[in-house]
Amino acid sequence: MSVRRFDTRAIMTCAAIGVATGLLLIPFNVLSVALTAAFPLLVSLIYGLWAVPALMGLAMMRRPGAGVLASTVAGLVGMPLSTYGWMMLITMFLWGLFIEIPFMITRYRIWGTPMFLITSAFIGALSGGLLIVSLGGEQMSAATMAGAMALATVSTPVFGYLSLLGVRALARAGVGGARRQVAGGSS
Repeated sequence: MSVRRFDTRAIMTCAAIGVATGLLLIPFNVLSVALTAAFPLLVSLIYGLWAVPALMGLAMMRRPGAGVLASTVAGLVGMPLSTYGWMMLITMFLWGLFIEIPFMITRYRIWGTPMFLITSAFIGALSGGLLIVSLGGEQMSAATMAGAMALATVSTPVFGYLSLLGVRALARAGVGGARRQVAGGSS
């Protein structure tokens, strides 16, 4: 596998994705903190939003580390305004890292839409399980736990697909990947 160098353009593109998505996540972080205990199913429905920075970074740059970098920058942007503080940065770094695992397994050779959907489903199931733990699953009914986990698992591929659509729209506008095939197409 040949690994492309992370040049200034790649770093700045990942940083721009991270800043934009980090700003988008700020109100959803506040909303999720406020609603998690009372409405875990509603929060589960938007859980896939936190995968967007890493998925967009990977789709646009098609190189190892792009997801981790974009997601970490998103965490850095959201950290000062989040009730999670430093945990926001750590959480977003981990989102990026775990999202990159399926790409690592394929040695960053597969970039098609199915790969992004499989990756999204993987991270959705993983984070759905963690969501149950963080919500205090022992205090929930079995139906609420199953619903929260299922919604988190399904919402992540939905937001994964929306991430691909966003990257394709940016590429059509000449941002990031106008002259090359953007991930999510064939291959």
